[in-house]
Amino acid sequence: MVNFSVLFFLLLILVNTKFILLNEETLILICFITFCWLGSIKLNNAINNYFKLQQSSIKFKIQNSFVQNLNDLNNLITHNNKNRIWNLKFLELKNHFLEFSKDFVQLFPSFCQANFQNNIFKKLIFTKRLEQQMIKLISLVLIEKLHKIIVIQKFLETTLQFKPIFTIKKIALREYFKKIY
Repeated sequence: MVNFSVLFFLLLILVNTKFILLNEETLILICFITFCWLGSIKLNNAINNYFKLQQSSIKFKIQNSFVQNLNDLNNLITHNNKNRIWNLKFLELKNHFLEFSKDFVQLFPSFCQANFQNNIFKKLIFTKRLEQQMIKLISLVLIEKLHKIIVIQKFLETTLQFKPIFTIKKIALREYFKKIY
């Protein structure tokens, strides 16, 4: 499990060194990542139980359907004794149908589960790729903003001969004291 105190101090250091800008967009991103992470942890068992319940319900319905079909075939065979050859063919058909039904009921849940796991795996891969692309995008945006700040700061120092470093530090210090008190 993740140690939250380590994450908190790491975040505090990154914000304090202005590596991470603490604004609305960053807070929304942190909230979204936390929501996704907690949702995947807390809802994993509930989703798994829901699909197992669906699987057992479908299996029960299929078995009932096969029993009903089997009963209908039995009734048809018993009431239709006109031709002995046809009765024998229907009995063979019934036996083949029973064997097929048993095999189907035994193999269908494993097929569904394998298909479900394959779909979840693909979705997890997609989510991982999306996360990597978002990290790249955020880092590029941060780099671009830092570059603009450096260009503006050089312009102020060279052209206007303005030293904004002391002013920015004083404003940051004043805001820090406001947060403390």
